[in-house]
Amino acid sequence: PYRNFNTWMGDPPRTLLARAIVNEVLANDLPAHVRDTGAYLLSHLQPMSVRYHRIVSNVRGCGTFIAFDCPSPEMRAELLNLMRLEGVNMGGSGETAVRFRPMLTLTKTHVNVFLTRFESVLNKLYRKHWPQ
Repeated sequence: PYRNFNTWMGDPPRTLLARAIVNEVLANDLPAHVRDTGAYLLSHLQPMSVRYHRIVSNVRGCGTFIAFDCPSPEMRAELLNLMRLEGVNMGGSGETAVRFRPMLTLTKTHVNVFLTRFESVLNKLYRKHWPQ
């Protein structure tokens, strides 16, 4: 019997689905959208890495595939947990990196919501670990 799915996703229904996805990406110029939104996010994260340098360093990325480093695996785990409590799902990569892999339709409005929550979490971490 014919298998509906294979490892390489080369069966006819999957190739039709892949073509529809590519057509949608191109019709909505999502590569340009991702480039612009990513530049907007980076332009805000880089100054935050100066202000919150004890937690955020080495901000880098292309488009909306962005990452930064935390000083330790424990700090990263605490940051990610607090972000999840704020409703933001972010992932770790390697031992200390935090990465963004958002949907292609991420907007500047979404980024602004994220930045507000991210700065709130950074402030909580600073108050906890470096009280004045």
